[in-house]
Order: sequence, then C-alpha cells, then structure tokens
Amino acid sequence: MKNKTQKHQKSLSRVIARLDQKITHLETWHRQLSWTRLGIIICGFFVAILANFALGHVGAWGVVGLMMISFIIAAKKHNRIERSLHNHQIVHHIKKTHLARLQLDWPNIPSLPKSQSDPTHPFETDINISDDQSLLHLIDTTQSQQASTRLKEWLLRPKLNIQHIQKRQKLIAELMPLTSFRDRLTRNTTQAETDIDHRWEGEHILQWLDQHAPKNSLLPYVIILGTLSILNIITGLLYTFDLLPPIWQTTWPIYFIGYFGLYAFKTKELGALLRESYHLERTLTPFAAVLNQIEQYHFSNQPHLKNLCEPIQNNTVRPSNHLKKLIRIAGAGRWQQGQLLWVLLNALIPWDLFFPHQLNRCKTHVRDHLPAWLEAWYELEALSALAHFGNTQTAGTFPEMTEEPYFEGHQLGHPLIPQHERVHNDFTFNKQGDVVIITGSNMAGKSTFLRTLGINLTLAYAGAPVLATALQTGLFRLFTCIKVSDSVIDGISYFYAEVRRLKALLAELNTDHPLPVFFLIDEIFRGTNNRERFIGSRSYIQALTQHHGLGIVSTHDLELVHLEKEFPNIRNFHFRETIENNKMIFDYKLHPGPCPTTNALTIMRLEGLPVEDSTQ
Repeated sequence: MKNKTQKHQKSLSRVIARLDQKITHLETWHRQLSWTRLGIIICGFFVAILANFALGHVGAWGVVGLMMISFIIAAKKHNRIERSLHNHQIVHHIKKTHLARLQLDWPNIPSLPKSQSDPTHPFETDINISDDQSLLHLIDTTQSQQASTRLKEWLLRPKLNIQHIQKRQKLIAELMPLTSFRDRLTRNTTQAETDIDHRWEGEHILQWLDQHAPKNSLLPYVIILGTLSILNIITGLLYTFDLLPPIWQTTWPIYFIGYFGLYAFKTKELGALLRESYHLERTLTPFAAVLNQIEQYHFSNQPHLKNLCEPIQNNTVRPSNHLKKLIRIAGAGRWQQGQLLWVLLNALIPWDLFFPHQLNRCKTHVRDHLPAWLEAWYELEALSALAHFGNTQTAGTFPEMTEEPYFEGHQLGHPLIPQHERVHNDFTFNKQGDVVIITGSNMAGKSTFLRTLGINLTLAYAGAPVLATALQTGLFRLFTCIKVSDSVIDGISYFYAEVRRLKALLAELNTDHPLPVFFLIDEIFRGTNNRERFIGSRSYIQALTQHHGLGIVSTHDLELVHLEKEFPNIRNFHFRETIENNKMIFDYKLHPGPCPTTNALTIMRLEGLPVEDSTQ
C-alpha cells in the first residue's frame, strides 16, 4: 500500500522535473524572441535609412517591408512560445498541487474560498470538514466557485438516499481512470487567468444576462443608421474619384446628429453593456474551452457520465460555438477602450449600436441554455474532485450501503494523517441502541478514532471512496460532540457549551425521523469535577441506549466501564500505551475491553513536573 503511494509520488516528481526543464527552455526562448523583435525594429530602422541614401525611396521601402515581414514572423513565433509557456506553467501547477495533496503539503495546496464554519452544525467543526487543513481543503480540486460550494454541500448536507449515493458512486468510478480528462478540465478553466488559483465565477454571467436584457430592440436604429453609414461611404468614395458631387457633406451630418443623439439618449443602457464586454470575454473564454472539451469527448465506456453531459453534447449547434461567437462580439466591444479608434470607427459606422444589437441576439439563445450547461459543468467538477481523492487514496474503496442500521469498517484510516503515520482500525456496530465506551490514556488516539469514523461516514454519504479496505454502512444522521469551545464574547464556559451541545444531541435523538443518529462524543463532561462528571455521564449514557441512535462515548472516567455489566448493548474498547526507555509508545490500535492503564502522572513526570510517588 505504501509502496504504491511512493510510486505515485515518484511518478509525479518525475513529471514535475520534466516540466521544470521544459519551462526553463521556453523561458529562454521567450526572452530571446523578445530581444529579437526589438532588434528587428532597431536594425530595420537604421538599414532603411542607409538604403534610402544608397538606393532611394524604393530601396528604403523594400527594407521596411522586409523588416515588417520579419517582425510579424518573430511576433507569431513569440506568441506561440508565450502560449506554450503559459500552458506548461498551468500543467506544472496542477501536477505540483497533486503531489502536495498526496503528501499533505498544506502550504502548496490552494486555499479554500473564504467562508465561516457553522458552530451549530451537527459535525462540520468537530471532524474538520471545511476549515484550513481540512477534508474539503484536501479534496477540493474545483476551479469554479459554484462547484466548490456544491462539493461542500455534499459533505455537510448529504442527501441520505441509497439510490442517490450509488448513482454518484458510479459517476465517480467512471471518472477515476480519466486523469488526463480531469487535468485538462482544470487547465482549460485556468488558461485565461494570470492568477492560477483564481476561482471561476459563473453566476456573474447569469446576473449579467438578466441585468442587461434589452428593453427594446435596437434593430430599427441599426438599419436606419447603417443605411446612412453605407451611403456616406459610397458617396465619399465616388466623390474622391470625381464621380459625384460632395453629397456626403449633407448625409454625414444627418448621420452624425442622429447617431450621437440616439447614443446620448441610450448612453446608460449602452454604456453598461460596453463596459461589461471585457469582463464577459475574460469569463467566457475558459468556459468555452471547457464546453469544447466535453463536446468532443466520447464517453463510450462511461454511460453515466454521458448522461450527465447530455445537455452539452446533444445539441444541434455546439454550445462552445455559441460562446465563441459571444466572445468575439464581446471582444469587439472592447474597441471602445481606445478612444481615438472608437471615434473614427463610430464616425464611419454605428458600431456602438451594431455591437450591442449583435450581442443581444447571441445572448438570447445563450440565456436559455446556459443554466443547463453550467449545471452539468458544476456537477462534473465536484465529481472530479472526489474522483481525484479516490485516486490518491491507495486504500480507498467505495462503501456498500445498506438499509439496516449497521456499520462495519475494516482498516479504517484518517485521510488527514500522513500515510507513514496513519494507523488503521476495524470497527462494527451491529444494531440500533449500541453504545461503545472508549477509554484510554491521553494522546492514545481516542479523539482521532472518533474523527476517523465521522470523516469516513461523511465521504461515504457524499458518494466518494472511503479510506478503508471495506465499509458497509446504513444511513445515519451524523452528530458529534468532540471540539467544544467556550466563548468569552458570549459569556459561555466550556462546560456550559458542552452541556448545550449534548442537549442538542438529545433533541436530535428525540426527533421523529426515519433514520437513526450516529453520535460521537469525546471526553464527556470533561469540564466539571470527577464526582459530578461520573454521575452526569452515567445518566447520559444510559439515556443514549434508549433512543433512536447508536454511537461512541470516549472518557477518562474508568468507573464508567462498569456500565457494560448493567446494559447489554454497551461495550467497552480502549487504546493503550507502553513505557520504553522512559518514553511512552502508542500503537493507536483499538482493543476490546476497558483500558488497563493511565498515563497522566507519567506525562507530568516525563516533562519534569513534580509528582508524588503514588506507590508510597
């Protein structure tokens, strides 16, 4: 298992090394061609001057012509090198990020969009789903903001339906072998961005389409002013060749007054449309590349993916063509940014009316179909993130879902622990009402084990592979009480915060719901004294056995292990440690029965604190 991961890491490292060499070579070419272009202009200028003295104007213009041809050839070559360099840098970033995710190298994993965790959520904070260095941080390879949000929703608010989960499993299973396809999706999304980690925002396009929907058609104005424009050009040309009197001197002022008067009347509507053209072109360019990739891909052995991408693939006119047309028109609208060119262009033709008219025509079709295209892409991106996670977890497997309140996991591991440190455990719940009490010393692995169960359940319900050799589970409402915090601002003590959290769990257990609760409670009532903790814990655990759920309670209170004798559905497990050469050694393996040892005094003694000899 570890050898397989090491091979994967070495393979990625070799690819990254080759890309480094290629990028260095392209950067050298890029610099040389920049100097070459400058050299062509400077040399051409001086040679043209010399040719003018030696050969006259004809020779000088010949040199200028050769200089322009040479400059154009060098510029085209330079642009090709620049595009190739940018693409290689994107691929390098993608591969480097893959390696970082495999190694849990958090600084080199792109950060998540800024969001606030919900402290009242049943499990988000406790099992580290969405903060920095969290599960979402590890698996979120999406490039669009909406796909990232969707992936987070799958983890935090899963649709607890077996058919729905199994359908998503099939989609992810089909995507997992398509590594090149997934990487190319990422590359296409980031190709127009100078900041590779920038997230694509699709909702801006939908808002733009609605916000700038035309109130009235511009077609009548385009026809009238376009006719005048053509008349101006024709009469002007005929006048130049002395074939007509200067009629243009009459028609052009009419055109000028009519056009710029109408422009002034509609300046607010047209101005907003034109100002958005640059942003629209920049946003649509990567999306058009993504659609083009999906259109051309033959999902011959992936029927579920083919069905998902049907809105993009099954069109009489390819969606990418519509977007490319929209991009061309939006790009033409940017000519307004060059003021001199804009004045000259509009003096000849009604460009600022013709451009919005064409944009609105193209926009009408796109507006009707864009939501379906975006929906398919967001779904595909979120699924690709889970597929990539499945590829990087060498022990990953798809869980088997069952209708029964049953849980059986073999070799369960925690994906946020480096593989060389990760310890796997087996665990089983047989029926509803089961409560497991886990005892163990400090740092022995109790909290990590609870989080391991919770995070694998979260992955299972999202349809993703889990970190286990096998997992069979029913549908549960997951609820945890692991990382409770006090609040100075709200005036809430740690103990009171824990009481409120445990009260919320009881309320969830008492809710009339077809699915049982899977609860995980770490160090119950740790915020109070020994006597009251024991009394409160005993009563609470007894109540847990009588409600609609099953779960685990970890504790340092060894007196609670005797509950196993009173209640048949309570079982004891523990984590242990050994002392070797004045060092504590933890195996992090789950063992049946109550914990036979404690280590608080040992930890204090090893750290140099004064401790009385309890044997005296």
